[in-house]
Amino acid sequence: MKKNELLKEIPYSDDAERAILGSLILDNEKWEKIEDIINMDDFYREKHRLIFHAMRKLIKNNEP
Repeated sequence: MKKNELLKEIPYSDDAERAILGSLILDNEKWEKIEDIINMDDFYREKHRLIFHAMRKLIKNNEP
């Protein structure tokens, strides 16, 4: 196996990404605890990055 083949996929956890998003959906007051730790670029899946970005925008605008 070539070195490039080994590096094609970065390790990530789809379950962890969904758990973070799900917990914020259930209790967006937790945002204050994670906003300095987690950012959009920490998500591997594009759809999770978009969801996180939309949630951040809504929370910053005090919208549900």
